[in-house]
Amino acid sequence: MDEKTQKDIITVLMKANRPDLVAVLLTLFEEIDSDFEYEEQDEPYEEFMEGASVPEEDVTYGETSDGFFYLK
Repeated sequence: MDEKTQKDIITVLMKANRPDLVAVLLTLFEEIDSDFEYEEQDEPYEEFMEGASVPEEDVTYGETSDGFFYLK
């Protein structure tokens, strides 16, 4: 969540006289920002995606007179 959105939420809560919720949200915002970490990959993205891909199948299909497709 960006800082502008966080400030907008805090402003609304302060206008509603809810400093207790502001305190809770501030601690949550700090925890959310500090826990984020990127996952490290051992291999480049292209090679990672190639290993999980399924070979393409030769799919032939036809079309009915109503415009529906079906596998042959």
